[in-house]
Amino acid sequence: MSGSPTAFFHEMSAGALARPDVATGTMMGFPCLRVSGSFFASSDHRTGDLIVKLSRGRVEQLIADGVGKPFAPAGRVFREWVLIADRDEHLWTMLIARTTWSHTVDCRPRRNHRVLPPRRHVGSRHGPG
Repeated sequence: MSGSPTAFFHEMSAGALARPDVATGTMMGFPCLRVSGSFFASSDHRTGDLIVKLSRGRVEQLIADGVGKPFAPAGRVFREWVLIADRDEHLWTMLIARTTWSHTVDCRPRRNHRVLPPRRHVGSRHGPG
C-alpha cells in the first residue's frame, strides 16, 4: 500500500471495480465509486476514511455500535452516509460489496418502462389514410 491516504480505499475497491457497472469518479472532491451513475462509496482524500451510502437504519446501527461516525461535511449530517475510520479489510470489503449490490437493485426500474412506437392514425381526421 502506498503512502497516499486513499490507497487503502482503492485497494478495497478492486472487487467492486471488477463489475462492468461500477466506475470511479469524484464526489465533493473525494475519489468515489459509482454504480449505474449513482455514488455509493467514497474516501476522504485527507484522511483516507471510508464514506459509504447505506440504509438509514444501517448507518444508525454502525454509529450506535461505535463502528462508524456520522458523515457531516460542513456540519450537515447525511443520514444515509457513514464514515468508517478503522482500516478493517473485511469490514470495508463487505460494506462496499453490499452497497454495490443494493444500489444495483435500487437502480432497476420500478415499473416496466417499455418504449412503444408512435401510433399511426388512419382516416381523414388523423391524417392521410
